[in-house]
Amino acid sequence: MRILGLFVTLGLFVISTAAQAEDETTEVFKPDGSLQCEATQAITLTEMARDLRRRGIGVLDSRKGHDGVFRMTMCGASTGNINIFSIFLRDLTEAEEIGFRVLDE
Repeated sequence: MRILGLFVTLGLFVISTAAQAEDETTEVFKPDGSLQCEATQAITLTEMARDLRRRGIGVLDSRKGHDGVFRMTMCGASTGNINIFSIFLRDLTEAEEIGFRVLDE
C-alpha cells in the first residue's frame, strides 16, 4: 500500500510540474521603428501584438521600453525604443521566427 501511495504522489508531482512548465512565460521585444528627428510613426504595441496573435502567439502583457544602447544623436538614426511583450515560453521559437528576441534584463 505504501508503494502505491508513493507512485500516486510521484504521478501527481510529474503532472503538476508539467502544468507549471506549460505556464512559464518570457518577455520578447522588437524595435518599434522610430527614428530620431523623424515624424514617422513608431509601430504601436497594438499593431505589433496583432502580428504575434496572427501567428497564434498569445500576448499576456505589453509595454514600451528602450534597448539600453547609447546612441549618438543623429537625425535618421534609431531611437532605441522597443515594444516588449510577455508570452508563453512555448511560443518563443515562433516569435523568434518573426524577428522578436528575448529580453535580457
